[in-house]
Amino acid sequence: MISNMDNRRKISIERRRGEIQTRKANLVQHGITNNPPKNEAEMRRRPQNHNPYRIARQYPDGSGIFSPLVNSTDRKILNKWEKITGRDDIIISFVSDPPNSNFYSSRVNSLANKIESLGYDYIITHFENDRQYHQNCCYKPHYILTQLIETGKNIIWIDGDTDLKNGLSDFTSVNEEYDIGLVTYSGDINGFVASPLYIRNNPHSVDLITSWRDHCQNEIESGRCELDHDALKHSILPQKRNSVKIRLNWNPQNDLHRGGILVNVNSDVPNKHVILQKMVLVNERRPFQLTNQDFIIVQ
Repeated sequence: MISNMDNRRKISIERRRGEIQTRKANLVQHGITNNPPKNEAEMRRRPQNHNPYRIARQYPDGSGIFSPLVNSTDRKILNKWEKITGRDDIIISFVSDPPNSNFYSSRVNSLANKIESLGYDYIITHFENDRQYHQNCCYKPHYILTQLIETGKNIIWIDGDTDLKNGLSDFTSVNEEYDIGLVTYSGDINGFVASPLYIRNNPHSVDLITSWRDHCQNEIESGRCELDHDALKHSILPQKRNSVKIRLNWNPQNDLHRGGILVNVNSDVPNKHVILQKMVLVNERRPFQLTNQDFIIVQ
C-alpha cells in the first residue's frame, strides 16, 4: 500500500519535473541553451555573458537600456508605404532601428515591394529610430490597434524583417468565426509565434488588442523588460481564454513560419541578447502552463 507520504513525494517530484521542463521551454523560446556551441560561427554569435541571472543584475529595470520611455506611443514617421482598396484584409508592419543598427530599415523596401507584387492592401511605416529593441517590440499592439480602428479592415501583421515568399491565403481564407489566427510551430498553442498574426476586426479582437497594448505600454513606460509575444502569450491570452476564439495554423512544413510562404528572420541588433535573457526570468514568474483545452480553439 502506498502511504500518504509516498504520494506527496511523488506529486512533489512530478511538480518539480514540470517546473524544469517549463524553464527549459522558456530558455529555448528565447534561443538560450546550455549546450556547447556546435561550431565556430555559433561560438561567435553566442554572447559571452550567457547567464540570465547575471544579466538581470548587470542590467536592472529602470535604468540604462531599461530606462522608462515616456509617452511611448508618440512617434515621428520617417516614411510610409501604403495601398488601400476595397479588400477586407490588409497587411501591416512597421520598422524602427535600435541604436547603432540599420537591420530593419535596410529590409523594408524589399518587404513593401514583395507585398505589392502579391496584390495585397498594405500599410508599412518607418518610425524614427528612437528606442531599444524591446521598446519597439512593445509598440506593436498599439500599431495594430490603431490600424484596426482607422482602416476598419481585418489585420494581417507580419514582422518588418519577414522574408515573405508567397501569398497568405491559407492563413486568411477561412469561413469559421474566430477572433485571432495564430501560427504554431508545434501544433498547439504553446508553440505559437509572434508573426504572422491574423486579427479579425470585431469587438472581441479589439478588446484583446487593447488589453495587450495597455499592458505593453505600462511595462515600457515603467522601465520594465517586456516583449510583445511574451506579453501576449504569458499575460493577455490566459486572461482572455474564455472569451477570445483562436484559430491555430500549423502544418509539418512550417510554411507560415520558416517555409515556402514566409521565413521569420532572427534579427541581430544591439542589446537583444540582454533583453532575451532578462525575459527568461520575467516569464519564470508567469509560466505558461495551459493547453489547447484551456482555450476556445476553432478548427
